[in-house]
Amino acid sequence: MKLGEIACSIGHKMIYEDILENGFDRVLILEDDVVMNKKGIEVFLEIINETNSNWDVLYFDYLKNDERKLIHILKQFFYHIQKQIGLLKWSHKTISNLFAKSHSKHLKKAGYHDFASAYAINNKTAALLIKLQTPISFPADHILPYAITNELITGYITIPKIFEQTSQYNKTTIGSYVEQ
Repeated sequence: MKLGEIACSIGHKMIYEDILENGFDRVLILEDDVVMNKKGIEVFLEIINETNSNWDVLYFDYLKNDERKLIHILKQFFYHIQKQIGLLKWSHKTISNLFAKSHSKHLKKAGYHDFASAYAINNKTAALLIKLQTPISFPADHILPYAITNELITGYITIPKIFEQTSQYNKTTIGSYVEQ
């Protein structure tokens, strides 16, 4: 990891420790460069009403693997073959869980998604993430998808996104309420 990735991972780990120290049940974590997405905010209450009590992570921002198309099915097939012959370290479980799966109108069961810029976790997940990050061994953006694809936690992505990270996009294309 680069120094900035290590620092970011330490920052997220400190948040997880704070969750446990203060006895918080569920916490929304936002990095400093996210803005609200108009489309997401308009359906936020619908999204919350679709959640059930079994979630460990709710991604409000993410990148990649939100749709599973024919090309992705083929990729997964070849990943399984590569794993079988010893050319890939991922487990078959991880490979099977790379892509989001349908859940409800505004939620999909999470797969392997980039970005840890806007998400909510519960205290059980905070405890697990501390254990996985002792010592720091994952970039902050990769620990959540690792835990999700290995079925250590249950995660969901919101459709549409509620927040978007400004450093990843042209600020004029995300339709933020903040910038109006």
